[in-house]
Amino acid sequence: MKKIRFLLCCLAIILVGIACKHPKEIVIIPDIEKNHLQQNHIFGQVREIRTESFSLKDSNQKIMEDRPLSIMIQHYSSDGFLTEVIKMNPSGDTLSVEKLHYSADGKVQERNAFLGNDTIASGKTIFEYNHYGFKSKETYYMGDSLLWDITYKTDDKGNVVEMCVNRNEPLRHKIFYNKVGLLARMEEYEPNGKLFKYVTIEYDNYGDEVNRRVFKSNDELIEYTYKQYDQQGRLLKAIYEDRLHDSQEVSKYDQHDAEGNWLHVINTTNGQPVYGSKRTIQYY
Repeated sequence: MKKIRFLLCCLAIILVGIACKHPKEIVIIPDIEKNHLQQNHIFGQVREIRTESFSLKDSNQKIMEDRPLSIMIQHYSSDGFLTEVIKMNPSGDTLSVEKLHYSADGKVQERNAFLGNDTIASGKTIFEYNHYGFKSKETYYMGDSLLWDITYKTDDKGNVVEMCVNRNEPLRHKIFYNKVGLLARMEEYEPNGKLFKYVTIEYDNYGDEVNRRVFKSNDELIEYTYKQYDQQGRLLKAIYEDRLHDSQEVSKYDQHDAEGNWLHVINTTNGQPVYGSKRTIQYY
């Protein structure tokens, strides 16, 4: 009996030791506090992401890595905000460049778009903020011509709770957050004020999005996205279903770097391989 009690005590000590050795504190960052990397589930101090997309060669899901369909390069600041996006064709020729400019307090002020290697912007977006420093308006231009604008209403934390897209007829959206500050529901309204569709979003215990559902105003489910992660938070799979067109797209992320960011993905539509992508990530 003494031996059994001794063994049970040892087991209890081991279990407590394991629990204390690997504490896992769950810290969920509200959306309003996230930088661009965090918004896109990217870990570490990323400086550059180069993404190349390829056609799938055959049913064995091998990608034709010597013949990319497109190339995109994204540059980030040391504090995780997007500063530049470069898009190139398969030959490496620049198709477009997008540059973002920030104020001293870290708010984006202007976004400029350039075609090819032109030095004169073909389009721009101007961002405005209210006296609290919360986003209030975005205005889009093509050359000197006004295209449309978006006006925002925010809560006392700066979360956008309503936005109105003013283009031809105004389209209004209402936005709701859960108790930890993550986007939980979006509603889209027709110009006459009638609800058109709504989106619900669910998260796991670590604040990672797992379920996104799109409903018509009559509560009919029309789109569904599911994301799967491992215990380290690495994205493993994303499944998107288009119920209206009876289509399903599956993305499998089968390679990750030491930070947990995916480096390789295979995409299939209705069970058939379509394309793949690989990423090269540089850090500060």
